[in-house]
Amino acid sequence: MNLKDIFIALLVLIYSGQANADTKKLPSQISHPSGVLFQLCSQQKITKAIFFDVVQVGLYYPSCPEKLTVFDQKSKLLRFHYLRKVKGKQFKEGAEDYLTYNLNEADFKKCFAKYQALNNSYLDVKDGDYYDLFQLQPIGLDLFLNDKSLASFKDSECEALYYNIWFGKESMSSDFQKLLGH
Repeated sequence: MNLKDIFIALLVLIYSGQANADTKKLPSQISHPSGVLFQLCSQQKITKAIFFDVVQVGLYYPSCPEKLTVFDQKSKLLRFHYLRKVKGKQFKEGAEDYLTYNLNEADFKKCFAKYQALNNSYLDVKDGDYYDLFQLQPIGLDLFLNDKSLASFKDSECEALYYNIWFGKESMSSDFQKLLGH
């Protein structure tokens, strides 16, 4: 096999994986175990290094608002449907790094230590797995992996600030801002 054949085979593998990822649709509705029903309001595929789709993310609300935001106390859900393997350690480290970058000093002091139960609960995922992060009153933040509860966190002053991981000034990917229409 010459270099040209290897390059063509690599492109075929990349684009066949891309086509497969495009066929994975997020559900239009998701129900929290409490019975609250969430509607899909926005979705975005997060890509790394141009070619590698990592996760399909959906932003859900009980009723889609006119203006999408995550930094409020309204009930919402972020679904992360994974398209490849990711280590739990990467979630924890990423969450801690982006919270450190994005929280102001007062919010960091008030909230960062309280996030540890959530951050420590992240597990390895493979293609097809999904995390659901609900923000729901009076429960607070409620994290699930494949419908299995992992951790909950209740502190109304800190709940919405947790979204700084994905939607803060520094982010894992600029694609997250597209979920909000930016």
